[in-house]
Amino acid sequence: MADKYIRIERIGEAGGQGQVWRARREADGQHFALKIMDADPNSPDPAGDKARFSREIRCQTTLRHASIAEIISANTAADPPWFVMPLAAGSLRKRLQTGSVPEDEAVDIFRQVLSGIDFAHSEGVLHRDLKPENVLQIDGRWAVADFGLSRRAFSGSTTITMTNVGMGTLAYGAPEQFRDLHSVDERADVFALGKIFYELLTGDLPFPTMDMSLVPSKFRWIVTCATDNDPDRRYRTVAALAAELELQVTGSSTLTVPIDQAKRLLQQAEAGDSKAVAALDQLLTTNQDDEVLYKEFVVSLPVPVLEQLYAQRPDGVKAVVNRFLVLSEGSHPFSYTDLIADFLANAFTVIPDTGIRRGIIECLLELGYYHNRWHVGMVFARLVASATDPSDVMAIAQVMRNNLGAVPFHVNWLKQYSLAPQITQIIDQLDE
Repeated sequence: MADKYIRIERIGEAGGQGQVWRARREADGQHFALKIMDADPNSPDPAGDKARFSREIRCQTTLRHASIAEIISANTAADPPWFVMPLAAGSLRKRLQTGSVPEDEAVDIFRQVLSGIDFAHSEGVLHRDLKPENVLQIDGRWAVADFGLSRRAFSGSTTITMTNVGMGTLAYGAPEQFRDLHSVDERADVFALGKIFYELLTGDLPFPTMDMSLVPSKFRWIVTCATDNDPDRRYRTVAALAAELELQVTGSSTLTVPIDQAKRLLQQAEAGDSKAVAALDQLLTTNQDDEVLYKEFVVSLPVPVLEQLYAQRPDGVKAVVNRFLVLSEGSHPFSYTDLIADFLANAFTVIPDTGIRRGIIECLLELGYYHNRWHVGMVFARLVASATDPSDVMAIAQVMRNNLGAVPFHVNWLKQYSLAPQITQIIDQLDE
């Protein structure tokens, strides 16, 4: 280490794990930040401390992104271990301490942080210790650092993290993080990001409470949703949070109605924007009481977007279809029954779930019969004939037995196909 980097002055602490020095590289005289692990003799877990330091190096070395601090050189075998990264002009904490942050600057900083964490998540890495101290200004950009508490998503390892310690900073850590750090997912980082955004917008520490009246109205929902104590009520991904932010930043100052937001997100999703797909999922699942959104927009969702929604979060699409089935009950104009049938046919194809398919078949069976609509009958027969999974076939047969009065309307179209024996048996009984 001495042959390559010369320590000049100590410039900070390494998050309780060591020292940060300004260092000069001998080869060219450039200045860098040198982080050296400083073993704590009073630590209850010295092996874990070293493992976390090594993990920080490993994560930041593999995550190559403009909004993640780069590690230039490292030696984990040295005693003590060390690594070198670009010299930061300061941390986000330092920026917050210098005075209020204008809204445009706050949004720009937050976008950069979101971009870095979204990338880390896409690579399967959770940070789990996001706070202003761990966001650094490097070469005019903001970058996330200090991945010492990170772990791979879905990792089964518990050898480093002591789940009963509740590591992380109290003001920014999600509630579940202090119960069991090992069990958290992306939504813990979403929580911390929401707290950081609150502090950027208001200048107030987000602890012990947050005064939402200080948050600009157009960002209030974003902060509220991201920092909900219940992880199931937060944005499910950083991508969904980022998409919601863009809607508010690039949209009008007046909040648009959900169907207008949905149409804009649909255009972006069809153009291949995965963040828009996540935002559309969030919009549809949180606005299930909006009949206009479901009856006018959901009914026209194209198959490629349905497939993207299902690929990102199957349970979200199932919830949307189940809600649509409820709203499809009752009388409708003939032309609209055809739209219902076509959408449900697409959902039947995209979602390989017997419960969903059973609901679709039941809806089409009754819809065609009560509206005397041939198009619905043809769609119904095609879907029944396409069912090959034994569970699907048995579910369809049960629906038909429970609604025998509606089956005769569909028989002529059903007879045009080669059907499973269970279905043929029902038709034969009707002919007797």
